[in-house]
Amino acid sequence: GDKASVGDKASVGDGASVGDGASVGYGASVGYGASVGHGASVGHRASVGHGAFVGHRASVGDGASVGDGASVGEGASVAHQASVDPLQHVAPGARLTAGATRIFLSGHTSYGWIAFRGADGTATLSFGCETHSIDAWTAELIHALCQKHAFESLEAGLTRVVELCRLAAR
Repeated sequence: GDKASVGDKASVGDGASVGDGASVGYGASVGYGASVGHGASVGHRASVGHGAFVGHRASVGDGASVGDGASVGEGASVAHQASVDPLQHVAPGARLTAGATRIFLSGHTSYGWIAFRGADGTATLSFGCETHSIDAWTAELIHALCQKHAFESLEAGLTRVVELCRLAAR
């Protein structure tokens, strides 16, 4: 795309696209058929797999990886050295933190969620703009956040997501 930049020793596979104003860092790789959206960034030595998608204004940190066929939603970020498994989805605006390993990635029509274990081993859940350790997601917090953000209709579903994440984090 216009004003896109591809760093030294970076590779962009056949049929891949790099959008307007996007950047691909030094030594990074973008697989064949992959797409890097407008204004997105792929860090130094990061990899975007074959057929993967990095949304507009999303970022993939240095040394991070996005697996084949995976997607990183608009405005989402995959931090330094973090990884997204093949065919998985990081919801728009979500943050996969440094050193994290994915437990679950999913989304809802209005609010995406991501659960991960951070580098320190803490199981964490991000739902919309709220990020807390799994242990902090009590019934009281869920209720208060649903009231605060006017998503009362999602309270039962969010409670089930928290329960599922607690089971997976054991």
